Amino acid sequence: MKTTLSALLLVFTQLALGADAPTYEGYERDRVLIRSTYRLSAPVLNASSGEAIQAAHRIFKNVRLVGLSRAQVLAILGDPKTISGYGVAADAAADSPLTYCFDSGFGGWEYVIRFAKGVVTQIDQNSLD
Repeated sequence: MKTTLSALLLVFTQLALGADAPTYEGYERDRVLIRSTYRLSAPVLNASSGEAIQAAHRIFKNVRLVGLSRAQVLAILGDPKTISGYGVAADAAADSPLTYCFDSGFGGWEYVIRFAKGVVTQIDQNSLD
């Protein structure tokens, strides 16, 4: 059943993004894992798990986002607010950056996707250590 669901999700993603949808083996699993969190007690919030941080690294390493539209990026990664308690909601402006923060509460990575005319031009990767 999981294999069938994964296959359907992959087909849906390919239809939504076009025939050349950027995927790799383990892509669908990583899309789920980037939202894996655990609860910090002080301050109380959901921080990214180690698995989420590793999954984000694989996605940003293996998926070519430069040249994609804002809608395509959001279809691939979802709203940055949904990643963890450190997330910042996506702004509606076509060229405002999307910031994906994968913070364990003790460090991690932040990926800032920059746009020009609604298309990804650059991705900045910043250490949170």
